[in-house]
Amino acid sequence: MTYILRRFLALLPLALFVAACTEGPSSPEISGDESASAEVALSCVPGAANDVLLGLIQSLQAEVDALTAEGVLNDGQAKALGRHLTNAQRQLERGQYCAFNDQITAFRNQFEALVGESDISDRDAFEARHQARLALGGPTNPVGQEEHAPGVPGEVKTLTINGSEMVVRVIDGLAIWGGDMILGFEDELTEGTIIQTGPDGPLLTGPCSGDGLICGRWSDQVIGYDYFFSWGADSGRMIDLIERAINHWEANTGMRFERRSTGERVVFRNGNGCSSWVGRNLFAIFDPQYIFLNNTNCANVGVIAHEIGHAVGLFHEQSRNDRDEWITVNFDAIQDDREINFLKYLANGNDLAAYDYGSLMHYGCMVFHDGVSPKPALEPIRGGVSCDDIGQREALSPKDVLGAYWLYRPEWRIVGAEPYETRDRFELSIEWETEPMADEFINWRAFGRDLANGQTFSTLDHNFPEGEVIIFVRIEVEGVTLSTGSIVVNIQNDAPVVDLGPDRNVDLYRTFIAAPEVSDTEDGTCPASVCSYQWDPAPTSVSGATASYYFDTTGPQTITVTVTDGFGESTSDELVVTVVDSPPVPVIQTPATGLTFATGSTTAFSGSATDANFGPGPGAGELTCLQLDWSSSDPTDVLTGTPGCAGTITFGDAGTRTLTLEATDATGNTASRSITL
Repeated sequence: MTYILRRFLALLPLALFVAACTEGPSSPEISGDESASAEVALSCVPGAANDVLLGLIQSLQAEVDALTAEGVLNDGQAKALGRHLTNAQRQLERGQYCAFNDQITAFRNQFEALVGESDISDRDAFEARHQARLALGGPTNPVGQEEHAPGVPGEVKTLTINGSEMVVRVIDGLAIWGGDMILGFEDELTEGTIIQTGPDGPLLTGPCSGDGLICGRWSDQVIGYDYFFSWGADSGRMIDLIERAINHWEANTGMRFERRSTGERVVFRNGNGCSSWVGRNLFAIFDPQYIFLNNTNCANVGVIAHEIGHAVGLFHEQSRNDRDEWITVNFDAIQDDREINFLKYLANGNDLAAYDYGSLMHYGCMVFHDGVSPKPALEPIRGGVSCDDIGQREALSPKDVLGAYWLYRPEWRIVGAEPYETRDRFELSIEWETEPMADEFINWRAFGRDLANGQTFSTLDHNFPEGEVIIFVRIEVEGVTLSTGSIVVNIQNDAPVVDLGPDRNVDLYRTFIAAPEVSDTEDGTCPASVCSYQWDPAPTSVSGATASYYFDTTGPQTITVTVTDGFGESTSDELVVTVVDSPPVPVIQTPATGLTFATGSTTAFSGSATDANFGPGPGAGELTCLQLDWSSSDPTDVLTGTPGCAGTITFGDAGTRTLTLEATDATGNTASRSITL
């Protein structure tokens, strides 16, 4: 982006856009000052491997070339700076690290002099300042102070930002608050004025309190990200830790992270400590904003997740306005010049829910401790809480999750019905326009009481009365309502439709099963688990929605079923069955009809008979052989084996005769079958 465009955008109101958009804690930090750099130079210890240092020299030269091309530096200034870099490279190649440090220090001092003498913005100057600091190395964070500027005093200033005074530490032109939270470049923050107007007046009249381009929130809950690849041999390990921290955020909040090399994004890169911008900076549209991580103190998933929390827009928990009710800040136990890291965010942040000792965004008790005082820097004052309970760097707490959702409110709507629609039953659900939230955060209400949690809701599950009902949905995290919605529906129950089928005949002494077809708008096929079935007369047995009857008398019988649906509406249907005593059905298997035999010859006969009223069912049962009787129309024939199922016939006189099988069932009904021989 050109220098002129950067200067123009610097006039935009860049104050703590995220501040009032936030509710929770945060943290930033960067790298050292001139005295720290001088100490490193005197030690003559290289700040990194030679190939890394060579890359930093090349990056510094590229920055000088870019500023020269934009007209920020003239040719003379560029050549003077370039000479220091050329000499630094020569000394590095010779292994002369003291001389190398001297040249980088000279480059930095000359560059700072040019910044003071000309109109070079903090944004244009930052990269050269930062790369030079990395080349010189610097102190690392003490254990327990991973997220804070490592021994880098910077310059404490009181800046007026959007009309409010804030005490910050300025390092390399960056205004840092709370130890590791980058608010922006000093000149851009202090020069911001309201210059945009709309039909209803200024688009921004103070700290950010709404959605929009300069609100400090990331678009559509998505944070673009990339890597600067500046950790040398440790780049692979650092990227793995960062990806794990990103996955933790995605698994527990509605935030999503998208790898991209252009556009609005954060870039993870090497720094002397761990720090991050708070929320989304306006210039992220053109230039990436950074999350600085070293490969020692910051190489921890929880620490990286903490810094990502700042990029999302969270402050530090102990910065809350109500913190004095929960902790004591022992300022006399804090390192000199670090007291400003324990300021409250006042009107720039929001206290949400109860104070959270277990927040990922909370300081530990010994952060910035002077190492002498017997008191901790922070001391919990609630009973049962010790220093071991605060300042964890393991995972987002439930209230950290609330902070993210409060900043990036879920967007959704109720589907499954139109307003004032009339139906028997409504199956409602949440359709998300943003990332779906867990069931535990979704509460359905009606009639002044909580009814269910989850993505879906059925009026049938709660036996709603008929009439208009207002159904409310509340999205709630840790007792804080993020958004609400409602729909009015009209419940009108239709009775079920029942059909036992046409009237019919049924057999005596056999089981008859009545199986009605039932349909109901709200209950479907109306299973017995939902609908009730009443039978008249009482059946022999009932299985679900079917009934079994056993009739031992003939004649008409009326069966009635009454089906009551889940809302209490009933419908009846009846079926007339006529119980009949059917005659048996005899069958002659042998001989076949029409055969011719000689007089005096003998042939076998066999047969059987079935009866619809006999046997175990459901089909017709077979009669016993004793119920079968054979006869011939010619009296000269001799039959054996009758009554019975089989026997023989010896033919007497010549001529045609009829062979008959007669069957008699248990009730005395008879039937016969004949063949001609």
